[in-house]
Order: sequence, then C-alpha cells, then structure tokens
Amino acid sequence: MTSPAPIADAATVILLRDGEDGLETFLLKRHGKSGFMAGAHVFPGGGVDEADCDLALPHDGRDPSVLPLLLDERQLPLERCFGLFVAGIRETLEEAGLFLGRGADAQTMLDAVEREGSFRRALESVGAAIALDRLYPYARWITPPIEKRRFDTRFFFCRCDVRESALARHDGVETTEGGWFAPARALELEHRREIFLAPPTLRTLQELAAVRNVDEAIALGARRPLPLVRPSVSQVEGSVVLTLPGDPLHPEKKRALPGPTRLRWDDGRWISESPEG
Repeated sequence: MTSPAPIADAATVILLRDGEDGLETFLLKRHGKSGFMAGAHVFPGGGVDEADCDLALPHDGRDPSVLPLLLDERQLPLERCFGLFVAGIRETLEEAGLFLGRGADAQTMLDAVEREGSFRRALESVGAAIALDRLYPYARWITPPIEKRRFDTRFFFCRCDVRESALARHDGVETTEGGWFAPARALELEHRREIFLAPPTLRTLQELAAVRNVDEAIALGARRPLPLVRPSVSQVEGSVVLTLPGDPLHPEKKRALPGPTRLRWDDGRWISESPEG
C-alpha cells in the first residue's frame, strides 16, 4: 500500500465585485492539457514558493504578526502565514493580471517580474508593495489522501472595484478563458455541463449564490471560525462520494460548512447533496 502524497501549501483568491445585478466572481478555465484540474473553471491561485515566505518582501496594509490570527493557524510559523498571502497575490498577478498591491499598476509589475526573474526583485525595482489587507481569509480545504497531488489550500476573498475588475484576464498559458460570473450563473452553466467545477469551487459558489454583494461576502468570512474542510472519499450505492465534516460517513462529526455535506460523482460532474438525497 502506497503512502499518501505529501501535502503542499497553496492559496486561492476569490476575486469579488459588485455587478449591475449583484455579486460576481472571476473564474479562469484551466488549460485542457494542464497537469492539475485540466479544463476546470477555477479561482486564481497556486502553491506557496519558499521565496514567498521571505518577510523582507515589500508589504503594506497589515503587520505580518496578525496573519496567524487571521488564518486561525497560530501554530503555523509566521513566515509560512506570510507566504500564503504572498502566494495568493503573486498568483493573482500571474494568472488574472491584477496586482493586489500599491505603488505600481499590474502591467508594470508583470513587466518587472519578467525582467527581474523574481517577485521580490520586481517589487523592489518599481518601488511597489503587496497589500496584505486586500485578502480576507474565507476557508481552508485539504485534498483527500487518495489524490496523487495534495494541497492544503487557504481561500481568500478580495474586493475589486469596477475599474480594476475590467482589467482581469486569463494568462493564455495555464488558463485559456476568464470572465466574471454571478455565482448562480456559474452554477447554472455547471448544471448544463458547459463548465466543470471542482468540489471546493462548487461549494464556494453555492454559498456565494445566497450573498447579495461584496460586503456581505466579506462579513460571511469574518463572522465565523475559518472552516477547515477535509473531504473523505466513500462508496455509496456504487458511486464515489466525497463527504464533508458533519456528514454521517465523515470521521469529523462537527459541520464545517452550511448546506449539503456530500458531493457525488455522476457521469463527469460533482453533484452536491445531503445524505438523505
């Protein structure tokens, strides 16, 4: 029996804006030949690099000492907490073309990263700093042991204004499409099998579908302990089912998220449901 794959820290940024008809979020379609979640619609994000954990990296908006408290991970080294925020901001620049910082615009930063070869040197070369106060922790998901690639992903909300949100785009390399979606619209497209959503994205959109605006979304994340979601894989009536904390089949009996506690794999898509169906 092989051991579970090691778990890598990662950050995902849920970009939010107030659209004409309510809350919208930015989704990217991963390249069809990607080694991870090929073809899925996802939020921007990626793994934490060691360079992300350098506290000397120019930053603004929050004292890094408060980050373990915000993440509800007081046992995690400060440098690692800092790295999670940095990774989210860096990946948002690379994948969605938005710079969540101060002192430079996104294109200036993209050019500087290409020229300097590192995020820290790029920031220093243009006199910019990342804005730690742009990210609001929302949830934490850990990939099940059955998967070949496993991540401990912290999800963050980020507010975008109209001007900034108009600049969001896909990178044409790791992602091939990008756009702003009302959560209910994204769920409708998934139901019609026009897009594919992985379980964390699906459950996040389901929760956001009940939220009217960005203020409500950020308040949602602030008024509760940060949910830790460790899906467990089961077989139920011949189907693969991911159970979430609080489900009768899950080892953790305390619910982590509101709503259904199961995701059933059905002919190429995940269906969110309660134990009673």
